[in-house]
Amino acid sequence: MSARRAAAAVALGACAVGVGAASLALDPAQTITPDAAWRASAGLGAAVAWLLAAVGAGGGLLSRLDPALLDGPRGALHALVVGLLVWGLGAFGLATAGLLHPTAVVLLGAVLASGWLLRPRLVLPRVEPAVAFALLVVAVPGLIDALAPPIDTDELYYHLALPRKMLEAQGLVGGFLNPSGSRPMALHLPFACLLATGGEAAPKLAHLGLTLALLVGVVEVGRAHLHPRAGVWAVVLMATSWNVGHDAGLAANNLPTALAVLAALDAGLRGRWRGMALAGGAALSLKYTAAAALVGCWLVARAPLSRRVVAGALALALVAPWWVTNAAHGLHPLFPFAGWPGDLPFQYLERYGAGRAPLDFALLPWNAVMTGELHSNRFLGRLHPLWLVAGLAAVLGLARPGGRRVAAAAAIAGVGWAMGPHWLRYLLPGMPLLALAGGHGLARATPTQPGWARTAALGGLVACLIAGLPANLGPLYTEAADRLPAAFGQQDRDAYYRDRYAPWAAVAWANEHLPEDARLALMFDWSSYLVERPVVLGSVEDHTPVRHWLNAHGDRSLIDLQAHGVTHVLVRRTRFLRKLYPFLSEADLERDFDGPVAALDALLLAEATLVFEQDGSRVYRLEAPSDKKGSTEP
Repeated sequence: MSARRAAAAVALGACAVGVGAASLALDPAQTITPDAAWRASAGLGAAVAWLLAAVGAGGGLLSRLDPALLDGPRGALHALVVGLLVWGLGAFGLATAGLLHPTAVVLLGAVLASGWLLRPRLVLPRVEPAVAFALLVVAVPGLIDALAPPIDTDELYYHLALPRKMLEAQGLVGGFLNPSGSRPMALHLPFACLLATGGEAAPKLAHLGLTLALLVGVVEVGRAHLHPRAGVWAVVLMATSWNVGHDAGLAANNLPTALAVLAALDAGLRGRWRGMALAGGAALSLKYTAAAALVGCWLVARAPLSRRVVAGALALALVAPWWVTNAAHGLHPLFPFAGWPGDLPFQYLERYGAGRAPLDFALLPWNAVMTGELHSNRFLGRLHPLWLVAGLAAVLGLARPGGRRVAAAAAIAGVGWAMGPHWLRYLLPGMPLLALAGGHGLARATPTQPGWARTAALGGLVACLIAGLPANLGPLYTEAADRLPAAFGQQDRDAYYRDRYAPWAAVAWANEHLPEDARLALMFDWSSYLVERPVVLGSVEDHTPVRHWLNAHGDRSLIDLQAHGVTHVLVRRTRFLRKLYPFLSEADLERDFDGPVAALDALLLAEATLVFEQDGSRVYRLEAPSDKKGSTEP
């Protein structure tokens, strides 16, 4: 391109940006309010800046460790994953030293961005029209979710709550009072950096960017190793499934983990054991449920066994800092997934899916795709029915060596998921492998030459695709439309939560009336991120932290909370329904579930004063039993 044409293109782009900004500023209806536009701009600016810094850091490191991985359009995929790993480890160092404050965070960003000084060779992927349309299908509701106030349970107790807690503490949190903080924080520490520099929307917009990068990466990996159209079909499978679209605009860790798993697969198929080690370490540091998919990638890698062993050891070494941190604080290295006193299970596998009898496992693919429910433990989500067709077609991909390798890795990922909780969100880390295996089969099943066979195959696939859209994209876009007024600032935050979040009345009261130095224990409540005071406990899985505290401390439960500085308790009315735990005996249900609820009610009656109650939530002030006055002052 000549200098004159390049200058004209830049000028045209600047003009378009100016016209767009003017249209927002001069809109007489103020469709998006200035405050909402500023929040969106700040969040988007921070997300873009940090992701570019991460790509620079990863590209710079790989240009020295394994420059061949940067060749071609997949180089950006590896640079992003390695940069995310470096970002997480760098923030871990700051948090361990108690330096997780805005100034140090900005300096960390500058260090990451300095990787661009090494001039890594990166080529942008080519996005064809079909893929661009699939990206828009995911991006539109994802963008609305990212700009709306967070209401997803996992964001409120974990993905946004933990970053905020770490910023408040300027370091790591964890242990029995903050068990979610004892998981690997390789993504949540970057979320903390984003939250500190770009506000609430920044982590969610960054996650949306990682999701879109995942879909583009799937296309490139499929094109490189399987078939020119394998990646396109794989993206169709993913983009039209509710679980992918639902997570895209949230602060979450399943899809970033899938991105790292995809990088590990590509590095393994290229025989780049260093890249496989880095991507594998990144994936495990983001979420342990990547383990089965990574084993599949490890087994099919085109590298000598000795190199694969070294790669596996290096990947585990990259996760080890989180295990060492737990052990140093007297916890099980894998806490909170293991190590609860009294052999208290972290989760009950029998609660999830459609059963765990032999016949249930045989029917698992059918049940997971066709009978999943969006808001219940029956798989907690939905996949497009085209997945079943793709599973059958995957057999056609076994004729090629690359197809056999990817199919084997996908099978191991699928078996690993089947062994764990049958929630579809836990399938997401290995989904790129399954989608590529299925997409390869669909690509092989559709003839390239025009004719009746091609028309019949494509016609049937399109009919199935259309039939599955209402059940998957319908709820996704309906929920996005419901959140649009809040995303654009037409509905204020208080009204948004008042209409949609039952504990909001108690949370809002606590934020307005409790002393600034108050410290809350959340009992059977998920609202950690929304409470504008330091909080402990909260809920994970079946309210495990609260149940453990009450069983372990007995009559001293509230007194021991006061010893940790707790001044108030926010408790949500809770009932554990017998039909949800048919696998437990009456004695176990009473000891581990109903007993702690009754014990808490009795302790609050004796040792605390009720200061607020509404919509099933109560706020108590803690005090010694002899000092109980009955005052309703906070």
